[in-house]
Amino acid sequence: QCTAGPAVISLAGQKSPTAVLERLKEVVQQGLQEKHLQASPHLALLSTAFYQEELRPVLAEWMLIWLRRRHPIAVGDPELLAYLRGSQVQEGALRGLGDHQMKALNLSRTWLAVLMPHLASRIH
Repeated sequence: QCTAGPAVISLAGQKSPTAVLERLKEVVQQGLQEKHLQASPHLALLSTAFYQEELRPVLAEWMLIWLRRRHPIAVGDPELLAYLRGSQVQEGALRGLGDHQMKALNLSRTWLAVLMPHLASRIH
């Protein structure tokens, strides 16, 4: 169980973030066992398909928690998660968001879709 570290401590008492961290831990263990991730010399992504299908959805949940802690967003979690995961969202679902909120969502979506898998696949 994830019970220590700065991310868990800062979110102590909130069940949802802890559950997301547990799922992330399970997905990473699965990736290591199935050789989609490697642990040495550091955690590295070996399969972009694994990232898109397994890891990105959990990271999107974590990103949503992070976004909601920093910016109030008047859109439901299902729509935001679909957007962050790169899926289609209902037309108009994000229409009421302000400029700053859309910029934060777009940056988060790009980070999850492009930057994270690129950085995670680098072996130094």
